Amino acid sequence: MNKPTPGPWFVHPDVPDQIVVDDGEGGTFIVAEARSTTRREAKADAHLIAAAPLMYEALDWIIYEIDKGTHDLSSIRRVAQEAKATAEGRKKATP
Repeated sequence: MNKPTPGPWFVHPDVPDQIVVDDGEGGTFIVAEARSTTRREAKADAHLIAAAPLMYEALDWIIYEIDKGTHDLSSIRRVAQEAKATAEGRKKATP
């Protein structure tokens, strides 16, 4: 599988249908744009797309924990809740 643009991705504060990533020089570049029939849906879609790297990492970690056989369900739940909150726009992605 090809590697995606490293995260965190986030919804641009001034253009809520753009998903951007920090360019490391104080600016950002667009990773994706969310298009929908309403601005509200576009904003919700943008948050979901921006959470993709975090959700991918969360799933990877959950699979690792389950395969390891020493998984802690409360930790798995916490990671899943954080990814979901980011996808819903209730929490900002963090590096």
